[in-house]
Amino acid sequence: MSSILKVDTIQDQAGNNIINESGNVITIGASGDTITVPAGATVSGFTSAGIDDNATSTAITISSAEDVTFTEDILLGDSKKALFGAGSDLQIYHDGSHSFIADEGTGNLTIKSNGAGIELQKGNSEYLARFKTDNAVELYYDNAKKFETTATGATVTGVASASGGFFNTVNNSLLAFGGGNAGNVGSNLTMYGGANGSTGDFRFRNATTINAFITAAGQIQGIGGAVSAPTFSFTADTDTGISRPTTNALNFVTAGAERARIDASGNLLVGKTSTTNSVPGSKFGSGGQIVATVANDDIMILNRTGSDGKILRFFKDTSEVGSISAIGGDLTIQSTTSGHEGLRFGNGAIIPVNTAGASTNIECTLGGATSRFNNLYLGGGLYVGGTGTANKLDDYEEGTWTPTYVPDSGSFTSVTYANATVGDYTKIGNVVTFTFYIQTNAITVGTASGGVAIGGLPFTPNGGTVSNGGGTVINRAFFAGDGPAYGTASGTKIFLYYNTGSTANDIVLNVTDLGTGGTDNVFQMVGQYLTDS
Repeated sequence: MSSILKVDTIQDQAGNNIINESGNVITIGASGDTITVPAGATVSGFTSAGIDDNATSTAITISSAEDVTFTEDILLGDSKKALFGAGSDLQIYHDGSHSFIADEGTGNLTIKSNGAGIELQKGNSEYLARFKTDNAVELYYDNAKKFETTATGATVTGVASASGGFFNTVNNSLLAFGGGNAGNVGSNLTMYGGANGSTGDFRFRNATTINAFITAAGQIQGIGGAVSAPTFSFTADTDTGISRPTTNALNFVTAGAERARIDASGNLLVGKTSTTNSVPGSKFGSGGQIVATVANDDIMILNRTGSDGKILRFFKDTSEVGSISAIGGDLTIQSTTSGHEGLRFGNGAIIPVNTAGASTNIECTLGGATSRFNNLYLGGGLYVGGTGTANKLDDYEEGTWTPTYVPDSGSFTSVTYANATVGDYTKIGNVVTFTFYIQTNAITVGTASGGVAIGGLPFTPNGGTVSNGGGTVINRAFFAGDGPAYGTASGTKIFLYYNTGSTANDIVLNVTDLGTGGTDNVFQMVGQYLTDS
């Protein structure tokens, strides 16, 4: 037998509604009431349920599928945990100092994203890490990106440091830093493929040997040796590499021969193993000195292309004092100090120039009163005091010549001259100044007749009277008076006269005046004549 109680409202003794039905809505209790479900009691049969938040909306809704919806925050105190899983495998909580997401069970803690990615941030403005969907992984230091994966590998901004190493378990490849690995104790850097120590290694070690080798053709190959003398060479060119020949030195070898060396003093030697200057090669000293020694070849080639200008500049401390330049196809040496002269070489002339390389005029002195040159050799003329033809001194000569007696006609059969017979001359331009002393020991007249001339002049006179410088008659048998001697030019001869003070009374020296023996026929004269030679 069943009982049915049909009511719309149940009230307490005070007249307050305990249960009230109005249409399809059943209200249990009133505002401020506490509704208690005894322990062990089961509430079932809900198709939907809502818990009012004491305001105007539902805070918690339980659906028919037993899904619970919260429309407000869920507040848990310190060390109160949100537990997930049958064994509380996943726990989320705050212990008063730190916040935790703790995977306390088995399996993985997986964070999934089907959006743009996952980001770890400091506040709302700085990145710690970003995991982009189908893209890069980015790691940050103080909001500055330092590491990023790419389609081909990874990019590191800054310095990547490792105290151990990196090992690829797929192909047993190792990149080790620091303490090395089993079988390679003490290695500073070891890289190899295949089994440890097998062919294919590339190693730098600081233990008992130094090895660096990759056996693939064309790759780097090192030839190991004692730590005091390592060698770094190449598989395809085993006689080319870098080694340490002596303590604190490093040399560079090609084709089996040392080509360059950095010695213990920090000097760079190219083509030489000694700093001795006489040894061929180049030295770039650690103190700035450069020495080049070359046998039978150019030492230095300096080439300026394009515009004219300085090729080599010279400094004293921080100030430029001069330069060697190319101007208009000419080489110039010039100072940078105003008023100081330089030289320009070109166009068949060496000319003085100023600091800009432009020619100067009557501004440069060659030598000085107490700083004189020795000899000056000229193949052309010397312009003195001007640039006109009249200022040109085109010849200067000093020498000796041999004076002879020459008859106006016929010839002497023989003439024997004394050892004292001599002639000297000085030629300045076209003016010849001469002296001579002539003496015979014997003459055989033969067919000679007429006047007697002095032959053998060093230059041909251009005609006219030869001035005398006070010719002296030593053998008075020549002439009847005491007047000065002089001569007239004809061809390459000077005919001798004795001047008595009147042209009409000048006496010519004739063949018949000559003596034929002893120390006769002595004549001495100083004079000048003009020549076109």
